[in-house]
Amino acid sequence: MTTPIEATGEQLGRNLTLPVPETLYSTYAVALAAPIPDPAELARAEVTRRTRPPLRDLVLGMLDSPMLTLDQRPARD
Repeated sequence: MTTPIEATGEQLGRNLTLPVPETLYSTYAVALAAPIPDPAELARAEVTRRTRPPLRDLVLGMLDSPMLTLDQRPARD
């Protein structure tokens, strides 16, 4: 069976680029028993351990930029 893409002689690439809003906000809450001295270091260690390239490299690059911030707040807030 021939798909419309094959019929026109075009091929789809392996990468899909999606538009992303200029500012993207996300909030993740993680409960910890006590504040940690360097949340970015913990995030780097966990991303390195759990994520494969190329996503891992992208996230690690974002952790070292002002594009991604990590804040700690007491539970009462």
